Formats: sequence, structure tokens, C-alpha cells
Amino acid sequence: MIEVLNGYRLKERVPDNIGEFTVPLGVPEVLREGTDATVVTYGACCGIALDAARTLEELGVSCEVIDVQTLNPFDIDHTIVRSIEKTHALICLDEDVPGGASAFMMQEISRWQQGWWHLTRPRARWPLHRTGRPTGRTGTTSASRTGRAS
Repeated sequence: MIEVLNGYRLKERVPDNIGEFTVPLGVPEVLREGTDATVVTYGACCGIALDAARTLEELGVSCEVIDVQTLNPFDIDHTIVRSIEKTHALICLDEDVPGGASAFMMQEISRWQQGWWHLTRPRARWPLHRTGRPTGRTGTTSASRTGRAS
């Protein structure tokens, strides 16, 4: 189970079909078609990726955005690899720490599903941006003790 941290800040309408709606396990959803890069993500980061794809479209870069939906099982039909065959570029985006879900997705796609054969550009992982580490007993960082945001 993955806790989608950005989801706590979202306000959405409760769906009418909450008891009926299901998500097929291991089947990613292509949220936006594209030709220049494949962006793989999940949860609240889907909205961030779609916003970025719209901005990049204005600059002439077409991004395909894919919501993996589940990490286990992961993309049983190789939907992501088929996207990489088209775009030849892979970006894994998530809100986890480096080495977390984005690293797992990258390994599944590149190594186990042999997606690296179709890449003509370096792969990229965009995990959570690192902030200062807690330093004192109170868990504050040196920046926050000075009154500035960390």
C-alpha cells in the first residue's frame, strides 16, 4: 500500500459510485497521449504530471502521462513499454524519497520488462525534493530555528 501524501491537500467531490467503482490490478491508465516522452506516475502526482505536460505542450514537447494505478502487480500488459517504443524517453515521477516508488517503477520497466531497449535518451527519476534533515531533539532544522522556512 502506498500513502499518497499530496492527496491530503486535495479537495475533490465524492463520487456517486463509490461502492461500485473498481480499478483493475496491474493495468495502467494512459491519461494523456504524447509522442516525445513517457511520464509514469501514480496518485496525486498524476495531476502534477498532467499540468506539466500541458505546459510542455506549449513549448513543443508532447508528453504521454501514464497512471500505474498499482505497483503490485505492475503493468501486466506492458502498456508502459509500448509507450516507450513510441516516445523513446522515460520519466518516473513520484512524491516518495529517492530510491522509493520511482526507483521501483524504473527497475520494473527497464530491467524486468526490458523497456531500456527502446530508450534513446537517459532515463530520469523525479522523486520528492529533499529538504533539510532534522537536527535537534525537537525535530527542527537549522533553517527553521532561524525563522526561515526550510
